[in-house]
Amino acid sequence: MNTELVGVLHGFTGIQTDVIRGVTHTQIRVTGQSRRISRRGFVADVYVNRRTQEVSIARIDICDTMALNAILSVLSRFQF
Repeated sequence: MNTELVGVLHGFTGIQTDVIRGVTHTQIRVTGQSRRISRRGFVADVYVNRRTQEVSIARIDICDTMALNAILSVLSRFQF
């Protein structure tokens, strides 16, 4: 999953994911640092319902919808 996220998030380095499996939901935290000085890194929390595989965004620190759509496109290919 990390290698695919690195491939789609072109403006960020140090992409890391933490997966925490719960009873009903799986939490995925994606973090990354920006390559540009004027832009800061991000933290995105994504929850996946384990029964229906519905993906929901809890938060993303930056208002970058392109990065958010890239994260969702990668995570939607996996089953949690």
